[in-house]
This record gives sequence, C-alpha cells and structure tokens, in this order.
Amino acid sequence: MSDYLDKLEESEETKIPTPEDFFLKTNLYEKFEIDRNNENDIDRVIEIEFFNGAISCYCPECKVTRTFRNDLIKNKTLSTKTKPHNYTNEHHINIEYDRLKDVKKYIAFMKEIEMTENRTFTLEFYCTHNHDHRIYFTFTVQNSFIQKSGQFPTLLDLEDSTEITKYKKELGTKEGRNYHKAIGLASHGIGAGSYVYLRRIFEGFIYEAKDKAIKEEAITEDDFVPKKMNEKIELLKDYLPEILVEHKEYYSVVSKGIHELSEDECLKYFNVLKDGIEVILDEKIETRKKEEKRKAFKSNMNETHKEIKADS
Repeated sequence: MSDYLDKLEESEETKIPTPEDFFLKTNLYEKFEIDRNNENDIDRVIEIEFFNGAISCYCPECKVTRTFRNDLIKNKTLSTKTKPHNYTNEHHINIEYDRLKDVKKYIAFMKEIEMTENRTFTLEFYCTHNHDHRIYFTFTVQNSFIQKSGQFPTLLDLEDSTEITKYKKELGTKEGRNYHKAIGLASHGIGAGSYVYLRRIFEGFIYEAKDKAIKEEAITEDDFVPKKMNEKIELLKDYLPEILVEHKEYYSVVSKGIHELSEDECLKYFNVLKDGIEVILDEKIETRKKEEKRKAFKSNMNETHKEIKADS
C-alpha cells in the first residue's frame, strides 16, 4: 500500500495539507473540509491516515533535530501501546482487506470509508536515534472535515530550539516571552490569544524605531502620536526593516484577528503572521551582523594602518 501511496501526485486541487505539514506545521483543531466530489481530497486523507515514511523535526529528548519514522511500528517490529486506527468497524475493514488482497481495490474500498465514516486515528513515530523517543499525532474525521485533534509533544516542543532561541535573543527578554507565548497558544488551538502577542511584538518594532528616530532628531513625539499605524510605519520607513514597510497591512490583519476573526480563522492564518515576524527578525539580524562586521573591519583596519605606519 505504501508504494501506491508514494505515487500519489501532489495536487493543487486539495486544500488539505500534506502529511508532513499537517503533522509539524498545522495547529490543533484547524479544520479542513473533505470534498466528497474531489478525489484529491480523499487521496490526501488516505495519504495522511496510512502514512508510512519519515519526518524530520526537533527531538525534545535528544535535544537535536532527528528523523522520525513509523514503519517499524506499522510492521509491528517495535512494540507500541497506541492503536494506529480506531474505526467503529475496524474488524470489518480488516476482513475486507483480507478478502480483497489487492492494494488498488483496497484503496478504492477505503475511499468509500473516507466518505462515510466518522473516526479518530493516531499515528505514532519513533526517533531513529533512540526508538524509545516517541511522538504522536491524533486526527479526527467528522462531518466531512479532518482536523488534528491531539499531539504529543506540542508543536512548540518539536520546533528547533536553536531557531526559537535565535529569535528570542534578538527580541530581548520581554518580547522573547511574547514570541514564545504566541507559538505556545497557537499550538494548543488558541488563535485570538496568540494574535495578541504577535501584535505586541509588531508594535515593539515600531516603538523601537520611533525612539531611535527621536534620538537622532529625525522626528518628534508629536509627529508620531496622532498618526494611524500605517502612517507611523511610513514616517519611520528609514528606521524599519524593508519587509515591514512593504507590508504595512500586517498590523491591520493581526488586529482584525483579535477583534473579529473566529478561533478557526485565527489558527488558519497564524503561521503566515508568525512567518512575517520571523522574516522581519531575519532582516534585523542580518542588518545587525553587517553593522557589527563593518565596525570590526573599521577598527581592525585602523589598527593595521597604525602598525604599518609605525613600522615604516
């Protein structure tokens, strides 16, 4: 069956995430509709449910990025306490599989099940470095929707801690905590609450730039205070990362999420907004490193010139 599933072509016609994205990038309780008339949707659900391969993520116990697999668990080479599937008629399905003895026919049979059965199933993965290190993803299919209804460890725990540390260091103690809280809340299915912390971080970029501009006497407090956020960004464009200036709409989107969007909608857009913060931080880090390198070169060049001049 896995050979057949491996051959399923990637399709833009389904909005259901790939297995890897559903496991590692999609927040809890974010729902995706299964279109009964779209075979690509059915194929994608089967691809997730019968995933038999490898994923790469941070192992909280090894404390480094590892490869996780589930093939030995599926083949019962490794013991597990988790039932990989929890159908109401699982016994009937096993009988059908034995009766059909043909992968393609079985897939066709499963497509009928995909379209009619409400169910919950769990996928268990083992760390290839240490088989005792396990991660679990639970999915629920109900009323023609699929969602990730459970996960251990959390999405936050499976993120590369070096990346999180890098951004927290750049943000500083206070905003670093906000960044951590935003990811943590979203990973537990709390959408609007996570937006509050993203907005605080974004506002922090603006006020940091404002303080610098005032210090350099480029603007005054009175120039800044009465303006709307998009006007403030334009006013401070020489002090802000280019990507932030290009996307002034970020603030209005995250604010709308807090006040108007549903939890499901907030979770749907969370990764886009989180990526926006990280892109801004990447640009800030790059700019800071260039400035540090420039200052180091200037200092070293002056010292070198003095030494050569003294020797001549």
